[in-house]
Amino acid sequence: MVDVRFIAATNHDVEVLVEVRRLREDLYYRLNAATFTIPPLRDRKGDIPLLTSHFLTEFARNNGGRLKSVDASVNWVLASHNWPGNGRELKNVVNYGATIAGGALIRAQHLPPYLTRDKTAATTSAGRVASEKERIIDALAKSKYNKKLAAELLRISRRTLYNKLAKYEISP
Repeated sequence: MVDVRFIAATNHDVEVLVEVRRLREDLYYRLNAATFTIPPLRDRKGDIPLLTSHFLTEFARNNGGRLKSVDASVNWVLASHNWPGNGRELKNVVNYGATIAGGALIRAQHLPPYLTRDKTAATTSAGRVASEKERIIDALAKSKYNKKLAAELLRISRRTLYNKLAKYEISP
């Protein structure tokens, strides 16, 4: 006697597939012993730090290296991404960062370039690029007025940030 179990996953609504006859109804009922619906990662931003930690532990175990940690700027970049590739994409990003970092701390510059393009230069609803002053204010707000982190988010030196704060008369 052979005991076999199937685990199947899809990002499609299988009931709709049955209705439009893209999935056989008898197969659906055979496989549908238990259904788990997991929201996409973009809807579970709070899970990102926990998953990042898990993937770092797994990376260290599989590569014989020491456990790495992530800088606060990395958490911000990861939280601001939409994650169309869900957990697989996050795992690949964490592995990429751990490989590139080399040391014990993964910083934003160690992440794939598509993630670290200046996120604070987001366009407005009308499609206009935010002004420099707005980007600085936004970076300060996102960093909880930590000027070092705000400068990293803006990809400028702290000294340049201080000069721009004076220029635009921005004070916390």
